[in-house]
Amino acid sequence: EGPTVKIEMIKAGIFTVFSRVPIKSVRQFVVPMDQAVGAQSPGWFDRGINTLIRASGIYPRDAENITPGYITAAELATTPRLGRPTTIYFIDYPSSPLLHRARVAELVRRKINQITTPPLGELAVPMPDVVIGDFNTPRSSASLLRLLPGFWPASDHAGLGLMKTFPRPRCLLHIDNTLVSPTWHADEYDIIDPGISEHKAQRVRLWPKN
Repeated sequence: EGPTVKIEMIKAGIFTVFSRVPIKSVRQFVVPMDQAVGAQSPGWFDRGINTLIRASGIYPRDAENITPGYITAAELATTPRLGRPTTIYFIDYPSSPLLHRARVAELVRRKINQITTPPLGELAVPMPDVVIGDFNTPRSSASLLRLLPGFWPASDHAGLGLMKTFPRPRCLLHIDNTLVSPTWHADEYDIIDPGISEHKAQRVRLWPKN
């Protein structure tokens, strides 16, 4: 038998973080999306979207129900191995098709600016090394790349073949993405089916360049 590996787990809002290295902190932030609404949907639009959704084997959506976005920042104690901590952001965009994706990216970017450069006396969140998320936005789209300029999709550098994550029973779109900072490198990116959820999962292997 091999050595026992201790797994830490911390739940923060809609996310649960599992890690083989100690977790220094996990904090969640809510991003209101009222300013991102682009249009009102006619009834035929909702009916058409939900017909397609039901055919894909997932539950119907209410396009008018604008839920917030979420950012969960996890700082891992990787200094003994890497010489520095590692910060990972887990981001969830709302699924409503009425939201203007460029505005969503701008609102999330503003929240990142707020939490990384807070008012005097508040604890700052480090900038991310890696961002993993359900962006409800196709990979390499302009709005996704505007979120964190300089970060690049791991799938573009390390992915292979057809990469689609949603809906899991009959995947049509790649809307779950991993963005990597310029100081990190990825050499493997795969899409795997966990057997649960409406989305397939991402599996990425990466490490700091220096």
